Formats: sequence, structure tokens, C-alpha cells
Amino acid sequence: MLPFVIFNKKLTFNIILYPSFLLYLYMKLFFFKTAYLLGQESKCVSKQVGAVIAKDKRIISTGINGTPMGFKNCREQFPNYNAATDREKHHSWSKIYEVHGEMNAIAFAAKNDIGIDGAEIYTILQPCDECLKNIIAAGIKKIYYVIPYDKATKNNELWNNIAHEQVVDPELNKWLKAQEKIKENISSSQEK
Repeated sequence: MLPFVIFNKKLTFNIILYPSFLLYLYMKLFFFKTAYLLGQESKCVSKQVGAVIAKDKRIISTGINGTPMGFKNCREQFPNYNAATDREKHHSWSKIYEVHGEMNAIAFAAKNDIGIDGAEIYTILQPCDECLKNIIAAGIKKIYYVIPYDKATKNNELWNNIAHEQVVDPELNKWLKAQEKIKENISSSQEK
């Protein structure tokens, strides 16, 4: 296998990256972007979260956060949601009625006889404690996330039982910021 040689701006040294490693980096970005775009379909007023379960560089299951079919969704329950005043009320309601993106991805796999043992899960927001327990129980081997979740328990010993990585990638962060800017522009144009 021939390596790729990449020179830094000063051309003082080179880094050798093999094609399989480059493909792996590309696939991680692809899985994160897919998780983000899926999350935009969520009807949650607080956090729109998508999750991608991948195995052998292939997406095998996806999920978004939301209520089970037939139940009132978040936007209907909180039509005038204000994060400053309604977040705790929403969180209490959500713990009862909403299924998180990670759990929906696991449930979809189970419902469709898709084996996820040894898979990886990608999500923009760090999984909550409940999702973490179920991710471990489902046999997923690694969690990748970008943004820490402030409601997740700090120093939860469950995190010692699964490989996990908070991904800090400048290209991904730039892309996420661009997506948020697009959302803001769409929202402000709809308000006019």
C-alpha cells in the first residue's frame, strides 16, 4: 500500500497517511454530518439530535429524538418554548414522553433484526445517562460525540466501561457552524 505524503505549510516535515486511514477520517465526518442532518428532522424544541450506528464503515441504523408515533410532540406541547424559562419543565416532560436519538437507533435495529454488537455510534450531543446504559447493554463498542451534554452525570463510572471520544475536528466544527447559520437565516426569513 502506497502512503500519501502531506507537507505542512513550511515544508519542514511530512506526515504519512495511508489511504485506509484517510477513508476512516472521511467516514467519521460523513457519519457526524449524517447524524446532524437527521437531527434536524426532530420536532424537539430544546435539542434536535440524530444518531448514526455504523459497523464496518457502513450505516446500519439511525434515529432522531422525538415522541413515539401517535403521541403529542414537543412543538405541540411547548408551542411558545423559551429556553430560559421552560428548559426544566421541558426536561421533566421529555424524560417521560421523548425517546432519544440513540435509543431510537437501537430500537430500529432491534425491530429490524440488525445486529449492532461491536458497532460504533455517532451523535453530535453526548449521550445522556439513560442512553449510555442502553448503548453499553446493546453491545456498541464506541461512542463518538462532539458537544458535551450538560445534563449528563459528570464522572459517571459507566463511561469507564465503553470506549468514547469527544471529537474535536476543525472541519466538522466549521461545517456545524455553517449549518447553524443556515438555520438562523431560514428562521429569520420565515419571521418576516
